[in-house]
Amino acid sequence: MTLLLLILAALLLGGLGASTVLLLRRRWLRAVGVLLLTPALMLAVMLLCRIDRVASWFWPNDTLYASGFSRDRFRALPLGADRQGVASALGEPLGNQVCGEKEYWYYSKHGRRYKNYWNMIVIFDSQSGRVVEKFSEFYTD
Repeated sequence: MTLLLLILAALLLGGLGASTVLLLRRRWLRAVGVLLLTPALMLAVMLLCRIDRVASWFWPNDTLYASGFSRDRFRALPLGADRQGVASALGEPLGNQVCGEKEYWYYSKHGRRYKNYWNMIVIFDSQSGRVVEKFSEFYTD
C-alpha cells in the first residue's frame, strides 16, 4: 500500500511538474494534455495494482460463501484473532485443511456454473491457533 501511494504521488508530482514546465514554455495545449492524462494514468496504476478486482468485472463468477460470511467482517478481522473469534465473526468455514504449521479455513468456493470465484481464506498458526494471514483473491480457471 505504501509503495502504491509513493508511485501515485510520483505520478502526480511528475504530471504537475511537466505541465508547469510546458506552461512556462507557452505550450498550452501540451500542458492541458499532461494535466488530463495524469489522473488517467494514476487510475490505471491503481487498477493494475488490484488486477483481481478488475478481472472480476469481466469474468463471470458464482462464488458460494459460507453461511454467516460477510466481506466487511472478513476485512475487519484482526490478525491475532483466535479460532473462536473467527468462527463467531464469520461463521463456520466451508472447509479447513492443516498443512505443516498453518491451518487454512476456506470461506468460499466456486459454484456450479463457473470455476471463477472470490477465494476467501483465513490462515491460522496451527500451534497458537491465531490468525496470521487473510487471503482474498479472484481466482480464474
